[in-house]
Amino acid sequence: MALVGDIISKDENAVGMGFFNLLGNFGIITGPLIGGILVTYTDIIGTFFVAGLIELFSLLAILILMSLVFKEKPHKMNL
Repeated sequence: MALVGDIISKDENAVGMGFFNLLGNFGIITGPLIGGILVTYTDIIGTFFVAGLIELFSLLAILILMSLVFKEKPHKMNL
């Protein structure tokens, strides 16, 4: 949530938090649904393998987006 506050301006802070909560709740709803569908076609190991791949893809996407959003020049230290 602190990251949303850093990226979004104060005027649109409520909208940013709304989308943050919307996507979190969407994941809570769709995760078990997709897991239930996968377990009917594969075994439990296949379901966890697919979940792991989704998590790795999410981590990669977050790292790429964070590097694009936070392109700041290094600060000089005045001693």
